[in-house]
Amino acid sequence: MLHREASLPLQTFGPYELDELLGRGRTGEVHRAWDTSRHRTVALRILLPALTADARFRARFLGDCRRAAEVDEPHVVAVHGAGEIDGRLYVDTQLVDGRALSAVLAAEGPLPADRAVDVVGQVATALDAAHASGLVHGDVTPSDVLLSGHSTRPDCHLTGFGLAGAGGGSVGYVAPEHLAGRPVDHRVDVHALACLLYELLTGRPPLRATGPGAEPRPRLSAAVGSVPQALDDVVARGMAVDPDQRHRSAGELARAARAALVPAPDTVPLRSASPPLTTAGAGGSRAVVPAAGVGGARGASPSASHAGRHRPPAPGARSGRRRRLVAALVAGGLALATAGGVAATQLVSDASDTPTATPVTLEPVDAPGEDPFVPMPGQTPPGTADPAPGTAGADRAPTPGPDDPARETDDPTSGTDDTGPEPATPDGDTPDGDTPGADSPDEGTPDGGTPDGGTPDGDTPDGDTPDGGTPDGD
Repeated sequence: MLHREASLPLQTFGPYELDELLGRGRTGEVHRAWDTSRHRTVALRILLPALTADARFRARFLGDCRRAAEVDEPHVVAVHGAGEIDGRLYVDTQLVDGRALSAVLAAEGPLPADRAVDVVGQVATALDAAHASGLVHGDVTPSDVLLSGHSTRPDCHLTGFGLAGAGGGSVGYVAPEHLAGRPVDHRVDVHALACLLYELLTGRPPLRATGPGAEPRPRLSAAVGSVPQALDDVVARGMAVDPDQRHRSAGELARAARAALVPAPDTVPLRSASPPLTTAGAGGSRAVVPAAGVGGARGASPSASHAGRHRPPAPGARSGRRRRLVAALVAGGLALATAGGVAATQLVSDASDTPTATPVTLEPVDAPGEDPFVPMPGQTPPGTADPAPGTAGADRAPTPGPDDPARETDDPTSGTDDTGPEPATPDGDTPDGDTPGADSPDEGTPDGGTPDGGTPDGDTPDGDTPDGGTPDGD
Protein backbone atom coordinates (compact mmCIF):
# COMPACT_ATOMS: atom_id res chain seq x y z
CA MET A 1 0.00 0.00 0.00
CA LEU A 2 1.02 3.64 -0.45
CA HIS A 3 0.94 4.36 3.27
CA ARG A 4 3.63 1.77 3.93
CA GLU A 5 5.90 3.43 1.41
CA ALA A 6 5.47 6.79 3.16
CA SER A 7 7.62 5.83 6.14
CA LEU A 8 10.98 7.63 6.18
CA PRO A 9 13.56 6.03 8.48
CA LEU A 10 16.14 8.67 7.63
CA GLN A 11 16.53 11.73 9.84
CA THR A 12 17.75 13.95 7.00
CA PHE A 13 16.37 14.73 3.59
CA GLY A 14 18.81 16.67 1.47
CA PRO A 15 19.54 19.95 3.29
CA TYR A 16 16.65 19.36 5.72
CA GLU A 17 16.87 17.87 9.18
CA LEU A 18 13.60 16.08 10.00
CA ASP A 19 12.44 16.86 13.55
CA GLU A 20 8.83 15.70 13.96
CA LEU A 21 6.20 13.91 11.93
CA LEU A 22 3.21 16.26 11.72
CA GLY A 23 0.91 14.11 9.58
CA ARG A 24 0.60 11.31 7.13
CA GLY A 25 -1.93 11.10 4.28
CA ARG A 26 -2.71 9.56 0.94
CA THR A 27 0.00 11.65 -0.78
CA GLY A 28 2.88 11.28 1.67
CA GLU A 29 4.17 12.70 4.95
CA VAL A 30 4.55 16.15 6.45
CA HIS A 31 7.49 16.83 8.78
CA ARG A 32 8.63 19.70 10.90
CA ALA A 33 12.11 20.24 9.51
CA TRP A 34 15.09 22.54 9.86
CA ASP A 35 16.38 24.06 6.63
CA THR A 36 20.16 24.09 7.11
CA SER A 37 20.75 26.20 4.00
CA ARG A 38 18.37 29.04 5.02
CA HIS A 39 18.44 28.47 8.80
CA ARG A 40 14.71 28.31 9.42
CA THR A 41 12.04 25.86 10.54
CA VAL A 42 9.63 24.78 7.81
CA ALA A 43 6.87 22.32 7.06
CA LEU A 44 8.32 19.78 4.60
CA ARG A 45 5.89 17.64 2.60
CA ILE A 46 7.56 14.60 1.03
CA LEU A 47 5.45 12.79 -1.60
CA LEU A 48 5.25 9.07 -2.23
CA PRO A 49 7.68 7.56 -4.75
CA ALA A 50 4.74 6.38 -6.89
CA LEU A 51 3.64 9.96 -7.46
CA THR A 52 7.15 11.00 -8.43
CA ALA A 53 7.17 8.31 -11.13
CA ASP A 54 4.05 9.82 -12.74
CA ALA A 55 5.51 12.31 -15.24
CA ARG A 56 2.17 14.05 -15.80
CA PHE A 57 1.53 14.49 -12.13
CA ARG A 58 5.13 15.56 -11.56
CA ALA A 59 4.90 18.37 -14.12
CA ARG A 60 1.55 19.63 -12.79
CA PHE A 61 2.75 19.48 -9.20
CA LEU A 62 5.89 21.53 -9.79
CA GLY A 63 3.97 24.07 -11.90
CA ASP A 64 1.24 24.55 -9.29
CA CYS A 65 3.83 24.96 -6.50
CA ARG A 66 5.62 27.60 -8.54
CA ARG A 67 2.38 29.57 -9.07
CA ALA A 68 1.36 29.13 -5.43
CA ALA A 69 4.65 30.70 -4.36
CA GLU A 70 3.63 33.85 -6.24
CA VAL A 71 0.30 34.23 -4.39
CA ASP A 72 0.57 36.90 -1.71
CA GLU A 73 -2.40 36.28 0.57
CA PRO A 74 -2.33 35.74 4.37
CA HIS A 75 -4.85 32.90 4.12
CA VAL A 76 -2.64 30.96 1.69
CA VAL A 77 0.24 28.99 3.22
CA ALA A 78 3.45 30.48 1.81
CA VAL A 79 5.37 28.16 -0.50
CA HIS A 80 9.16 28.49 -0.21
CA GLY A 81 10.14 26.05 -2.90
CA ALA A 82 9.58 22.64 -4.45
CA GLY A 83 11.68 20.05 -6.21
CA GLU A 84 12.95 16.49 -6.17
CA ILE A 85 15.54 14.92 -3.89
CA ASP A 86 16.62 11.26 -4.15
CA GLY A 87 13.67 10.42 -6.42
CA ARG A 88 11.06 12.00 -4.09
CA LEU A 89 9.06 15.12 -4.81
CA TYR A 90 8.79 17.59 -1.99
CA VAL A 91 7.45 21.06 -1.23
CA ASP A 92 8.86 23.43 1.40
CA THR A 93 6.11 25.59 2.96
CA GLN A 94 5.44 27.91 5.87
CA LEU A 95 5.04 26.16 9.21
CA VAL A 96 1.65 27.02 10.75
CA ASP A 97 1.46 26.57 14.50
CA GLY A 98 -2.00 25.09 14.81
CA ARG A 99 -4.23 22.14 13.94
CA ALA A 100 -5.88 20.87 10.81
CA LEU A 101 -9.60 21.49 10.46
CA SER A 102 -10.14 17.75 10.10
CA ALA A 103 -8.64 17.21 13.56
CA VAL A 104 -10.92 19.88 15.04
CA LEU A 105 -14.01 18.23 13.51
CA ALA A 106 -12.94 14.82 14.79
CA ALA A 107 -12.45 16.18 18.31
CA GLU A 108 -15.29 18.68 18.63
CA GLY A 109 -17.88 17.64 16.05
CA PRO A 110 -19.89 20.10 13.92
CA LEU A 111 -19.25 23.79 14.31
CA PRO A 112 -21.83 26.46 15.11
CA ALA A 113 -23.27 28.10 12.02
CA ASP A 114 -21.58 31.47 12.54
CA ARG A 115 -18.18 29.89 13.12
CA ALA A 116 -18.56 27.58 10.13
CA VAL A 117 -19.49 30.50 7.88
CA ASP A 118 -16.46 32.44 9.16
CA VAL A 119 -14.10 29.59 8.29
CA VAL A 120 -15.64 29.28 4.82
CA GLY A 121 -15.23 33.03 4.31
CA GLN A 122 -11.48 32.89 4.99
CA VAL A 123 -11.00 29.86 2.75
CA ALA A 124 -12.96 31.65 0.02
CA THR A 125 -10.56 34.61 0.26
CA ALA A 126 -7.62 32.26 -0.28
CA LEU A 127 -9.34 30.56 -3.24
CA ASP A 128 -10.20 33.87 -4.94
CA ALA A 129 -6.56 34.98 -4.64
CA ALA A 130 -5.37 31.70 -6.16
CA HIS A 131 -7.93 31.87 -8.96
CA ALA A 132 -6.80 35.41 -9.80
CA SER A 133 -3.31 33.96 -10.39
CA GLY A 134 -4.66 31.21 -12.65
CA LEU A 135 -4.27 28.53 -9.97
CA VAL A 136 -7.01 25.98 -9.19
CA HIS A 137 -6.72 23.98 -6.00
CA GLY A 138 -8.92 21.11 -7.19
CA ASP A 139 -9.13 19.23 -3.87
CA VAL A 140 -10.21 21.45 -0.96
CA THR A 141 -10.85 19.30 2.12
CA PRO A 142 -10.79 19.88 5.90
CA SER A 143 -7.28 18.39 6.06
CA ASP A 144 -6.03 21.19 3.76
CA VAL A 145 -7.28 23.96 6.09
CA LEU A 146 -4.98 24.79 9.03
CA LEU A 147 -6.30 26.72 12.02
CA SER A 148 -4.19 28.97 14.25
CA GLY A 149 -4.84 31.64 16.86
CA HIS A 150 -7.89 31.76 19.10
CA SER A 151 -10.21 28.79 19.00
CA THR A 152 -13.41 30.85 18.87
CA ARG A 153 -12.20 32.98 15.99
CA PRO A 154 -9.25 31.14 14.40
CA ASP A 155 -7.11 32.24 11.47
CA CYS A 156 -7.46 29.88 8.51
CA HIS A 157 -4.66 28.94 6.09
CA LEU A 158 -5.17 26.92 2.92
CA THR A 159 -2.51 24.47 1.80
CA GLY A 160 -2.27 21.43 -0.50
CA PHE A 161 -1.89 23.17 -3.88
CA GLY A 162 -0.69 20.85 -6.64
CA LEU A 163 -2.05 17.67 -5.09
CA ALA A 164 -5.38 17.51 -6.94
CA GLY A 165 -6.14 14.00 -8.15
CA ALA A 166 -3.33 12.43 -6.13
CA GLY A 167 -4.45 9.17 -4.51
CA GLY A 168 -7.89 9.25 -6.16
CA GLY A 169 -9.18 12.47 -4.62
CA SER A 170 -11.28 13.07 -1.52
CA VAL A 171 -14.47 11.09 -1.21
CA GLY A 172 -17.54 13.30 -1.45
CA TYR A 173 -15.66 16.42 -2.58
CA VAL A 174 -14.89 15.61 -6.20
CA ALA A 175 -16.97 17.71 -8.62
CA PRO A 176 -19.27 15.84 -11.05
CA GLU A 177 -17.55 17.29 -14.13
CA HIS A 178 -14.23 16.04 -12.84
CA LEU A 179 -15.63 12.55 -12.40
CA ALA A 180 -17.10 12.69 -15.91
CA GLY A 181 -13.72 13.63 -17.37
CA ARG A 182 -14.95 17.02 -18.64
CA PRO A 183 -12.77 20.13 -18.55
CA VAL A 184 -12.70 21.79 -15.16
CA ASP A 185 -12.13 25.33 -14.00
CA HIS A 186 -12.26 27.33 -10.77
CA ARG A 187 -15.88 26.24 -10.21
CA VAL A 188 -14.66 22.86 -8.97
CA ASP A 189 -13.32 24.80 -5.98
CA VAL A 190 -16.70 26.48 -5.51
CA HIS A 191 -18.24 23.01 -5.39
CA ALA A 192 -15.65 21.83 -2.87
CA LEU A 193 -16.24 24.92 -0.72
CA ALA A 194 -19.97 24.13 -0.53
CA CYS A 195 -19.10 20.57 0.46
CA LEU A 196 -16.79 21.95 3.15
CA LEU A 197 -19.58 24.11 4.58
CA TYR A 198 -21.88 21.06 4.58
CA GLU A 199 -19.36 19.01 6.55
CA LEU A 200 -18.67 21.83 9.02
CA LEU A 201 -22.38 22.03 9.83
CA THR A 202 -23.14 18.29 9.86
CA GLY A 203 -19.84 16.70 10.88
CA ARG A 204 -19.69 14.42 7.83
CA PRO A 205 -19.04 14.89 4.09
CA PRO A 206 -21.95 14.99 1.63
CA LEU A 207 -22.02 11.53 0.11
CA ARG A 208 -23.81 10.63 -3.12
CA ALA A 209 -23.53 8.17 -5.94
CA THR A 210 -20.61 8.81 -8.26
CA GLY A 211 -20.53 8.57 -12.00
CA PRO A 212 -21.85 10.49 -15.01
CA GLY A 213 -25.46 10.16 -13.88
CA ALA A 214 -24.83 11.30 -10.31
CA GLU A 215 -27.78 12.63 -8.35
CA PRO A 216 -27.77 15.98 -6.58
CA ARG A 217 -26.27 16.18 -3.12
CA PRO A 218 -28.56 15.70 -0.13
CA ARG A 219 -30.09 18.83 1.31
CA LEU A 220 -28.47 20.32 4.38
CA SER A 221 -31.82 20.69 6.10
CA ALA A 222 -32.32 16.91 5.83
CA ALA A 223 -29.28 16.37 8.07
CA VAL A 224 -29.58 19.42 10.34
CA GLY A 225 -33.06 20.79 10.80
CA SER A 226 -32.03 23.87 12.77
CA VAL A 227 -30.20 25.66 9.94
CA PRO A 228 -31.93 28.59 8.25
CA GLN A 229 -33.65 27.84 4.98
CA ALA A 230 -31.56 30.51 3.23
CA LEU A 231 -28.33 28.77 4.28
CA ASP A 232 -29.72 25.45 3.05
CA ASP A 233 -30.31 27.07 -0.35
CA VAL A 234 -26.73 28.44 -0.46
CA VAL A 235 -25.23 24.98 0.12
CA ALA A 236 -27.54 23.36 -2.42
CA ARG A 237 -26.64 25.90 -5.09
CA GLY A 238 -22.90 25.57 -4.43
CA MET A 239 -23.10 21.77 -4.85
CA ALA A 240 -25.17 21.90 -8.04
CA VAL A 241 -24.31 19.29 -10.66
CA ASP A 242 -24.27 21.89 -13.43
CA PRO A 243 -21.31 24.27 -12.90
CA ASP A 244 -23.33 27.10 -14.46
CA GLN A 245 -25.88 26.86 -11.64
CA ARG A 246 -23.26 27.40 -8.93
CA HIS A 247 -22.02 30.65 -7.50
CA ARG A 248 -19.68 32.44 -9.85
CA SER A 249 -16.85 32.60 -7.31
CA ALA A 250 -15.89 31.33 -3.89
CA GLY A 251 -16.30 34.79 -2.47
CA GLU A 252 -19.86 35.02 -3.79
CA LEU A 253 -20.76 31.77 -2.02
CA ALA A 254 -19.22 33.01 1.24
CA ARG A 255 -21.11 36.31 1.07
CA ALA A 256 -24.38 34.51 0.40
CA ALA A 257 -23.78 32.22 3.39
CA ARG A 258 -23.05 35.19 5.63
CA ALA A 259 -26.18 36.98 4.45
CA ALA A 260 -28.25 33.86 5.13
CA LEU A 261 -27.39 34.11 8.84
CA VAL A 262 -28.69 37.68 9.11
CA PRO A 263 -32.28 37.57 10.32
CA ALA A 264 -34.83 39.32 8.17
CA PRO A 265 -36.07 42.59 9.67
CA ASP A 266 -39.36 42.34 11.50
CA THR A 267 -42.38 43.42 9.50
CA VAL A 268 -43.94 46.55 10.93
CA PRO A 269 -47.69 45.90 11.41
CA LEU A 270 -50.13 48.20 9.71
CA ARG A 271 -52.15 50.63 11.76
CA SER A 272 -55.62 49.39 12.59
CA ALA A 273 -57.25 52.61 11.45
CA SER A 274 -55.30 54.36 8.74
CA PRO A 275 -56.62 57.56 7.18
CA PRO A 276 -58.43 56.98 3.90
CA LEU A 277 -56.77 57.84 0.64
CA THR A 278 -58.41 60.47 -1.50
CA THR A 279 -58.40 60.12 -5.25
CA ALA A 280 -59.70 62.56 -7.78
CA GLY A 281 -62.36 61.38 -10.16
CA ALA A 282 -64.86 62.79 -12.57
CA GLY A 283 -67.38 63.37 -9.84
CA GLY A 284 -64.92 65.00 -7.46
CA SER A 285 -63.00 63.47 -4.55
CA ARG A 286 -63.90 60.09 -3.12
CA ALA A 287 -62.49 58.10 -0.22
CA VAL A 288 -60.72 54.78 -0.85
CA VAL A 289 -61.14 52.54 2.19
CA PRO A 290 -58.85 49.54 2.89
CA ALA A 291 -60.28 46.17 2.00
CA ALA A 292 -60.26 44.87 5.56
CA GLY A 293 -60.58 46.56 8.90
CA VAL A 294 -59.26 45.50 12.28
CA GLY A 295 -61.32 45.84 15.38
CA GLY A 296 -64.63 46.49 13.61
CA ALA A 297 -67.95 45.05 14.68
CA ARG A 298 -68.71 41.51 13.55
CA GLY A 299 -70.97 41.49 10.50
CA ALA A 300 -70.46 45.18 9.74
CA SER A 301 -68.79 46.11 6.51
CA PRO A 302 -65.23 47.48 6.79
CA SER A 303 -66.18 50.69 5.01
CA ALA A 304 -69.09 51.36 7.33
CA SER A 305 -67.02 50.67 10.42
CA HIS A 306 -64.24 52.90 9.19
CA ALA A 307 -66.62 55.70 8.24
CA GLY A 308 -68.28 55.56 11.64
CA ARG A 309 -65.01 56.14 13.51
CA HIS A 310 -63.18 58.47 11.14
CA ARG A 311 -64.92 61.17 9.23
CA PRO A 312 -63.26 62.02 5.92
CA PRO A 313 -61.55 65.41 6.07
CA ALA A 314 -63.13 68.32 4.27
CA PRO A 315 -61.58 69.28 0.94
CA GLY A 316 -60.22 72.55 2.37
CA ALA A 317 -58.85 71.03 5.59
CA ARG A 318 -55.59 69.91 4.02
CA SER A 319 -54.93 73.32 2.46
CA GLY A 320 -55.70 74.99 5.82
CA ARG A 321 -53.24 72.77 7.63
CA ARG A 322 -50.66 73.53 4.97
CA ARG A 323 -51.12 77.28 5.41
CA ARG A 324 -50.78 76.96 9.18
CA LEU A 325 -47.63 74.91 8.74
CA VAL A 326 -46.11 77.51 6.41
CA ALA A 327 -47.01 80.31 8.84
CA ALA A 328 -45.39 78.41 11.71
CA LEU A 329 -42.22 77.87 9.69
CA VAL A 330 -42.03 81.56 8.77
CA ALA A 331 -42.53 82.59 12.39
CA GLY A 332 -39.83 80.20 13.51
CA GLY A 333 -37.43 81.59 10.90
CA LEU A 334 -38.08 85.15 12.05
CA ALA A 335 -37.51 84.15 15.67
CA LEU A 336 -34.19 82.55 14.78
CA ALA A 337 -33.11 85.61 12.79
CA THR A 338 -34.02 87.93 15.71
CA ALA A 339 -32.12 85.76 18.17
CA GLY A 340 -29.10 85.79 15.86
CA GLY A 341 -29.18 89.60 15.61
CA VAL A 342 -29.36 89.98 19.39
CA ALA A 343 -26.46 87.59 19.83
CA ALA A 344 -24.39 89.44 17.23
CA THR A 345 -25.13 92.81 18.90
CA GLN A 346 -24.12 91.40 22.27
CA LEU A 347 -20.86 90.11 20.83
CA VAL A 348 -20.07 93.47 19.25
CA SER A 349 -20.82 95.36 22.46
CA ASP A 350 -18.71 92.97 24.46
CA ALA A 351 -15.88 93.44 22.01
CA SER A 352 -16.14 97.28 22.24
CA ASP A 353 -15.69 97.19 26.06
CA THR A 354 -12.39 95.44 25.78
CA PRO A 355 -9.65 97.64 27.36
CA THR A 356 -7.01 98.93 24.96
CA ALA A 357 -3.32 98.97 25.70
CA THR A 358 -1.59 102.31 26.46
CA PRO A 359 1.47 102.91 24.28
CA VAL A 360 4.73 103.48 26.13
CA THR A 361 7.56 105.50 24.52
CA LEU A 362 11.12 104.85 25.70
CA GLU A 363 13.51 107.82 25.78
CA PRO A 364 17.27 108.05 26.41
CA VAL A 365 18.48 108.63 29.93
CA ASP A 366 19.88 112.13 29.15
CA ALA A 367 16.76 113.29 27.30
CA PRO A 368 15.27 116.39 28.92
CA GLY A 369 11.77 114.89 29.09
CA GLU A 370 8.92 116.27 31.16
CA ASP A 371 9.58 116.39 34.88
CA PRO A 372 6.33 116.65 36.84
CA PHE A 373 8.18 118.43 39.67
CA VAL A 374 10.01 121.07 37.57
CA PRO A 375 7.82 123.63 35.82
CA MET A 376 8.31 124.20 32.18
CA PRO A 377 9.46 127.62 30.91
CA GLY A 378 6.61 130.07 30.98
CA GLN A 379 4.69 128.15 33.72
CA THR A 380 4.17 129.15 37.32
CA PRO A 381 4.63 126.48 39.94
CA PRO A 382 1.61 125.99 42.17
CA GLY A 383 1.59 128.04 45.36
CA THR A 384 3.83 130.93 44.11
CA ALA A 385 2.98 134.48 43.01
CA ASP A 386 3.16 135.63 39.44
CA PRO A 387 6.61 136.98 38.51
CA ALA A 388 7.21 140.71 38.08
CA PRO A 389 6.77 142.06 34.60
CA GLY A 390 9.88 142.10 32.52
CA THR A 391 11.57 139.13 34.17
CA ALA A 392 12.76 136.23 32.14
CA GLY A 393 11.31 133.54 34.41
CA ALA A 394 9.92 132.71 37.80
CA ASP A 395 13.30 131.58 39.12
CA ARG A 396 15.15 134.91 38.46
CA ALA A 397 15.55 137.34 41.41
CA PRO A 398 14.33 140.99 41.13
CA THR A 399 16.82 143.55 39.84
CA PRO A 400 18.38 145.40 42.79
CA GLY A 401 18.49 149.19 42.90
CA PRO A 402 21.49 151.50 42.80
CA ASP A 403 21.90 151.52 46.58
CA ASP A 404 21.16 147.82 47.05
CA PRO A 405 24.24 146.21 48.56
CA ALA A 406 23.25 142.94 46.99
CA ARG A 407 24.52 144.25 43.68
CA GLU A 408 28.08 143.90 44.81
CA THR A 409 29.65 140.58 43.97
CA ASP A 410 32.21 138.77 46.02
CA ASP A 411 34.03 137.39 43.03
CA PRO A 412 36.50 140.02 41.71
CA THR A 413 37.08 138.02 38.57
CA SER A 414 33.49 137.83 37.44
CA GLY A 415 32.48 139.86 34.45
CA THR A 416 29.44 141.95 33.88
CA ASP A 417 26.06 140.32 34.28
CA ASP A 418 22.72 141.12 32.83
CA THR A 419 21.45 143.12 35.78
CA GLY A 420 22.88 146.52 34.66
CA PRO A 421 26.14 148.57 34.39
CA GLU A 422 28.65 148.29 37.15
CA PRO A 423 29.04 151.36 39.46
CA ALA A 424 32.10 153.56 39.04
CA THR A 425 34.58 154.38 41.77
CA PRO A 426 34.73 157.82 43.26
CA ASP A 427 37.73 158.78 41.16
CA GLY A 428 36.13 157.59 37.97
CA ASP A 429 38.03 154.36 37.70
CA THR A 430 36.38 151.04 37.28
CA PRO A 431 36.58 148.68 40.19
CA ASP A 432 38.70 145.58 40.39
CA GLY A 433 41.81 147.39 39.11
CA ASP A 434 40.60 147.76 35.53
CA THR A 435 41.35 150.92 33.62
CA PRO A 436 38.67 152.13 31.32
CA GLY A 437 39.53 151.63 27.72
CA ALA A 438 42.42 149.27 28.50
CA ASP A 439 42.62 146.14 26.33
CA SER A 440 43.64 143.77 29.08
CA PRO A 441 42.85 143.93 32.81
CA ASP A 442 45.28 143.71 35.71
CA GLU A 443 48.25 145.36 33.80
CA GLY A 444 48.76 148.50 35.80
CA THR A 445 47.58 150.58 38.65
CA PRO A 446 45.25 153.52 38.49
CA ASP A 447 48.17 155.96 38.55
CA GLY A 448 50.18 154.26 35.87
CA GLY A 449 52.44 152.21 38.12
CA THR A 450 52.88 148.51 37.91
CA PRO A 451 50.44 146.58 40.02
CA ASP A 452 51.21 143.88 42.55
CA GLY A 453 55.00 144.44 42.64
CA GLY A 454 55.98 148.02 43.30
CA THR A 455 55.30 150.61 45.92
CA PRO A 456 53.57 153.88 45.31
CA ASP A 457 56.92 155.61 45.11
CA GLY A 458 58.47 153.19 42.69
CA ASP A 459 60.59 151.23 45.13
CA THR A 460 60.53 147.53 45.23
CA PRO A 461 58.42 146.10 48.04
CA ASP A 462 59.12 143.37 50.58
CA GLY A 463 62.93 143.48 50.65
CA ASP A 464 64.25 146.96 50.40
CA THR A 465 63.98 149.78 52.81
CA PRO A 466 62.96 153.19 51.75
CA ASP A 467 66.47 154.35 52.03
CA GLY A 468 67.98 151.49 50.15
CA GLY A 469 69.19 149.46 53.05
CA THR A 470 68.38 145.99 53.85
CA PRO A 471 65.49 145.35 56.20
CA ASP A 472 65.64 143.74 59.65
CA GLY A 473 69.11 145.08 60.54
CA ASP A 474 70.98 143.61 57.63
